[in-house]
Amino acid sequence: MAGINIGKLRRKTLNRVITGVAKTTFLSPSVRALRHDVNVLKDIRYFPSQSKAHLLDIYYPKNLKATNPVLLYMHGGGFTTGSKETHENIGFIYAKLGFIVFNINYRLSPDHVFPAALEDTVHAYRWIIDHAKDYQGDINQLTVSGESAGANLALALSIACTFKRAEPYAKLAWETGLVPKVSQLCCGYYQTSMPDRFQEHPTANVLHRIVTKRVSRAYLGKHVNQPQREHEFADPISILLTKKPDRDLPIFFLAVGSKDVLVNDTYQLEHALLKHPATVWAKYYPNEDHVFHFLPWRKKAHEFWQDNQQFLNEYLFSKDESVTDTLLNLSAS
Repeated sequence: MAGINIGKLRRKTLNRVITGVAKTTFLSPSVRALRHDVNVLKDIRYFPSQSKAHLLDIYYPKNLKATNPVLLYMHGGGFTTGSKETHENIGFIYAKLGFIVFNINYRLSPDHVFPAALEDTVHAYRWIIDHAKDYQGDINQLTVSGESAGANLALALSIACTFKRAEPYAKLAWETGLVPKVSQLCCGYYQTSMPDRFQEHPTANVLHRIVTKRVSRAYLGKHVNQPQREHEFADPISILLTKKPDRDLPIFFLAVGSKDVLVNDTYQLEHALLKHPATVWAKYYPNEDHVFHFLPWRKKAHEFWQDNQQFLNEYLFSKDESVTDTLLNLSAS
C-alpha cells in the first residue's frame, strides 16, 4: 500500500458512486426526454481564477419567455466530492420547469477547508445577480437550492443575505441587497461540527457514522469538535437558533427521508424557521434514506418531485406559469 493516498482513493470511489447514482436518474425515458427541450452552456467562469472549481453551467428551456425564474444549484457530496457534472440531471429537470438554472462547481475539502465552498457560493450568487438578465433570468424570482452538503451551502447563503454579519463572504452576500425568494433544501447537513452526535442516532449505521465523521473532519479540520465563532456558517442552523434575521427570510422547501441519518437536522431547522417566523413547506418521506429523490425506481422519489412542483406552483410560479402535475414522472419503467 506504499505510495497510495487512502483519502484520495476513498474520495475517488465516492465520486464514482455519486456519479453512478446521478446518472441513474436518466434511466427514466421521461427524464431523458428533457434533454430535447433544454439548451446548455458549459464551463462559464463566475470568478477570476484558473480553477475548474470556479465554473458553472447554464441550463435553460428552448421555449424561453421574456423573463424567467432563476435557480442557483449547489451539488452535494460531503464537501469533498461531486461536481456540476454529477448533478447535470438537476439542470435538465428545473430548466424544463421553466428556470434558468446555474449549476456550479465550488472548491472541495480537504484541499480547501471551510469557508472556501461558501465563499465560492457567494461569488457565484453575485455573478448570477449581475448576469442573469443576459440569459433572460429574473433575479426577483431567484431560488437557491442544494442537497446534503449543497443544502448546507444554500442555507448558509440564505442566512448571509438576511443576517447582517461581519464575515467577509457574508458581507458580500448582504451587500447585494437581494434575498432569494425561495430556498430549497433537501437532506441537508446543517451542523457539520461535533459529528460524534451521530454515534447514538437511531437511524445511523456504521457507514453513516464513519462518513459523517470523515466529511466533517475534512471540512472543518482540527476544529471539527471545537468549532470557533468564525465557524458559525459551517453550522448555519446555529445562527437561526440564536439570532434574529435583519431581513425577511426566503420561503423554504425542506425535504428528507425518515431513515436519513441527517433527518434531525431538518427537524431542528423547520422548528427554528417557524419561530422567526418564516414560511416553511417541510416534507418527511417514510422509510427513505439519504438523497432518495435521485433514485427513479423509488416511489417516494416520484412523490418528492410532485411535491416540489406543487410547492413551486404555490409559492413561485404565477397561475399562468404553473407546470403540469405529470411532467416530472421519474418512474424508471
